[in-house]
Amino acid sequence: MRLHFYDATSKAEVNLSDSLSVWGVRGDSTVLLYNRAYGVSNLKFPLNAAADRDTLLLRFIGTDDVATDTLFVEHSRQPHFESLDCPASMFHIIQKASARANTLPHSSLSVDSVSIANPKVQYQDVDNLKVYLRSAAQ
Repeated sequence: MRLHFYDATSKAEVNLSDSLSVWGVRGDSTVLLYNRAYGVSNLKFPLNAAADRDTLLLRFIGTDDVATDTLFVEHSRQPHFESLDCPASMFHIIQKASARANTLPHSSLSVDSVSIANPKVQYQDVDNLKVYLRSAAQ
């Protein structure tokens, strides 16, 4: 799944101005999926092949603060067979995406909203989710 970042006000693509680490939540544990992305406009993550819901923690690390937002992605799983000689790949259809922003009054970046750009998560290199960010100035 690919996330693409946009400004919540202008809807223009943005490159991250803060460092971003992304954690996947599975049960009572977390797994680091991406560590300290900076200056990028999109990131790719695997969806869980054993569950129909993924929870991602997006930790924005600014010069003066650290804030964590939560992204929820509900999806269905579809086994995909290329050949009898190969194991199945898992394709996904995103059904719902939502976000819960941090409540810190002066965090430099946070998630404003999220929308589904392309619900099919397959081999294609396309944006699946548009993540709209707002800065403390907004």
